[in-house]
Amino acid sequence: MSFVYNEVSRLNLSSEDKTALRIIFTCNSKVKEEVNTVLMTIENDDEKISYLSKFLQDQELTSKCKKICPWDETEKDLGKFWSFLKNAKIDNNFLQLPDGTYFLGDKKQGSILYIRKCYLHLADIIFKEKMRRCRITGNPGIGKTFFGYYLLYFLSKQNKTIVYHKACQFPILFNKQNTFSSDKIFDFYEYLNNRDVWYIVDGQPPLEVRAKTILFCSPQKQHYKEFDKMVGTEIRFMPIWSWNEINECRIGMFNHLEIAKVEDLYSCWGGIPRFVLENALYSSQQNQLEEAISKCNNRLLDFVGEINHADDISHRIVHIHTNLPGEEEENEDEETHYIKKFLLFASEWVAEKVMDKFERNYNQLLRNFVTASLFENEYNTLQGVIFERIAHRILQNGGSFYIRSLESDFTILFNDINKIEEDKYCQPIQKNFSSIDAIVAPHTLFQMTVSRNHPINVNGMKNLVEKLGGKSGTNHIYFYFVLPKDLYDKYQAQPFYTNSQTVAEKIPCWITNRVKQYALKIDSSSW
Repeated sequence: MSFVYNEVSRLNLSSEDKTALRIIFTCNSKVKEEVNTVLMTIENDDEKISYLSKFLQDQELTSKCKKICPWDETEKDLGKFWSFLKNAKIDNNFLQLPDGTYFLGDKKQGSILYIRKCYLHLADIIFKEKMRRCRITGNPGIGKTFFGYYLLYFLSKQNKTIVYHKACQFPILFNKQNTFSSDKIFDFYEYLNNRDVWYIVDGQPPLEVRAKTILFCSPQKQHYKEFDKMVGTEIRFMPIWSWNEINECRIGMFNHLEIAKVEDLYSCWGGIPRFVLENALYSSQQNQLEEAISKCNNRLLDFVGEINHADDISHRIVHIHTNLPGEEEENEDEETHYIKKFLLFASEWVAEKVMDKFERNYNQLLRNFVTASLFENEYNTLQGVIFERIAHRILQNGGSFYIRSLESDFTILFNDINKIEEDKYCQPIQKNFSSIDAIVAPHTLFQMTVSRNHPINVNGMKNLVEKLGGKSGTNHIYFYFVLPKDLYDKYQAQPFYTNSQTVAEKIPCWITNRVKQYALKIDSSSW
């Protein structure tokens, strides 16, 4: 009797496992010799038992599923992908697979992955042991699927077992040695009920299992409605891309695109690489933005980031934003990042187009929407954006407005900005500009808001000092909070913060002496 049979008899295995092993070895002498060789290198009995148990599990899986190897002629590309993934190289924020190897073995997915900074942050959050279920969501076309590939890379290096199931594709099991594919997810049920296994689902509802479950999906409720009800499910929002990310990816992966072309597309689409980079040269794809604007109607005012239909165009017009690291307190908890959701127009270009259309066709609905509720709610950010644009148009047309002083014992700060011309109504292009929404230098600042609380950003005010007469100037500086009429009478002077959650402790005397707060009432019915 060979060594392997002696070990099977001697070790503390169940009688069912012993019988199964003997049958396998009797039917396949090559497999028997391979196992025999491995067992002879293991000295510890517990390790031998663990090895044989895992061997049996793989054999059972092989009998039910398709085992894929790098040399398998029918699906060799998928096998190659998993075989080579853990040794992929990262260089300057790009993950590069070997030549001829593609993500999931699919040439359309490419062999280079741009690693966004948010991928690092979200991975740190997901890898925490206490997180067992997480949904990663955000606008379509921002790279949620590719973040899934980035997770596969890290898990492969840790020799983790993963069940990966992408919409409209067969589920795949990746483990340390092998790759298995099946047409039935329940063939992997034994793995899915193992807490040490990762279950990654892309674009469809996942099962409720014990495996650590990560769902990537656009905000279509049918994908996540039941998942969100499961105990312990957490939600994180993936942000749209910044211009720096778009341009870095262009240089590394789309260098055939001229920067001027990409800048032009970014100014229209905003940070959606599917349209700014991937489909930059396809007219039929680019036409979708104009089509979305032409089709948009009063239903846009009900949009809160949820896509109710597969062809919903709202997500092209309004983008989901979230709270990013570094935007709040200096000692902020990383687990609170990416949990807030607020909505903004895709770009200034889109905002102007939509507002022009709504001014013509839905003027009263727009006014009702802005004044519907002045309390924090899921529509609040979109209300604020639309109110700001109405206020800009009213102020630019001139007229008489009610104002009242908000001055009290509060002290105030201001900031500094470049390229502002005196006595002209100037508004920042970037919507995240600190402290103000518009300025008429050197004496007037405007902040549009529909919120009862809108602290003034001290650091942003300091940046404006040279455009407001300098530190030694003597002119008054009028800080107008531009408000809907329902807020006007009760609005209070606002405190000054250094960021969104920290009260400013030191205020320069030139701000204390010269900056005065006022409320300015906008009646949107005059628009």
